[in-house]
Amino acid sequence: MSGITRNRGLKRLLAKRSYLLLAFAGALLMFPVTSCIDEYWPDITSNQNLLVVDGTITNGQGPFTVKLSLSSGADIPKYNPLPGCEVSILDNIGSEYVLSETENGVYKTSAIAEGIIGRSYKIKINSPDGKKYESVFDELKAPVLIDTVVGEVEEKLDPGYDYPLNGYQFYINTKDATEETTYYLWKLEQTYQYNSDFYITRWYDGTFHSFAPTDSLFTCWITENVNNIFVFGTSDISDPNLEKYPLNYVSTETREISIRYSLLVNQLTIGKDSYDFWQDVYDQNTGEASLYTQQLFQIRGNVKNINDELEPVLGYFTVAGVDRKRIFVNRPSENITFNYPVCVLSEGDYDAYNYIRWTDRNTWPLYICMDGNYAFALPQQICLDCRERDGSILKPEFWID
Repeated sequence: MSGITRNRGLKRLLAKRSYLLLAFAGALLMFPVTSCIDEYWPDITSNQNLLVVDGTITNGQGPFTVKLSLSSGADIPKYNPLPGCEVSILDNIGSEYVLSETENGVYKTSAIAEGIIGRSYKIKINSPDGKKYESVFDELKAPVLIDTVVGEVEEKLDPGYDYPLNGYQFYINTKDATEETTYYLWKLEQTYQYNSDFYITRWYDGTFHSFAPTDSLFTCWITENVNNIFVFGTSDISDPNLEKYPLNYVSTETREISIRYSLLVNQLTIGKDSYDFWQDVYDQNTGEASLYTQQLFQIRGNVKNINDELEPVLGYFTVAGVDRKRIFVNRPSENITFNYPVCVLSEGDYDAYNYIRWTDRNTWPLYICMDGNYAFALPQQICLDCRERDGSILKPEFWID
């Protein structure tokens, strides 16, 4: 079958200072830094079937989402949603929003729910086994506004590579911060456009058909969370407004910036307790020692069992003011090499086409391409159908070409 090659080899990006990946899947038992994956085991007697809370309320209109799950064993981390709970969000003047379960373990408020700056909020959870959980009230702070988000083409050295990395480094600038010490938490969402490696010319489902238009499965878009959370406090700097603070770096080792890329920045203004939680997680996953050699410590969130405060509860219910800004960047125009794997036709792909009539009907339809000499080939379908890389051929509504 077709070979997937790369110009200079694909390696995983190692940990970079100031970057934090929070993986609630697997019940907070894995905390990779940037795209280097390390495992984190909480320092508790049993780390299975602990409640994991992942929820946020911000200023403005809902719906607001809370995800509840149970932790799995550290040896086989997995996401175990917890259905059947009663979940509500209360404020300090007596208002209450009851959440509905929209899918297993996912609970949402109505769209008319609204977070009010200056009010304090907490979460209440009644589990199916009769346990009752609550967080403490936390004030919803006015958001610090985003001034600009910029992407700059930069070369970076990394000890995990034998050549310099190239790509976009994204920076944020803020404005109108009024408190001497401001605590920031950033959550990012990326959308990128990419192409398949070959155009489809015909397809097979027991019979050969012409495929038109040939580019209809050639271009896709993916929208996904950037699995890095960035946290920063301004207690050690003179100005709470940030200038050119680094966010994520997107290199040419993937297809993400191969055509056009969009970054949505959610800037959360949080309180000291929330900051301490995220900073503890960050500290747990940085430094010269690896997570396998450094002394681990327990990181508990702000949700407790009201009848048993010794029960560990993982995750956090975040109350924050939020401001958002989206940026678009095109493929770097400079003379930059892209190193992501690409498909090339092999003799096996031509042979596969010749034997296509003997393929399993469960694999149909099969898409076929044609080379420059008008010879047909049957490469791996990921080389032809952009949806095979988990994308969609539907352009997002917010997308700007």
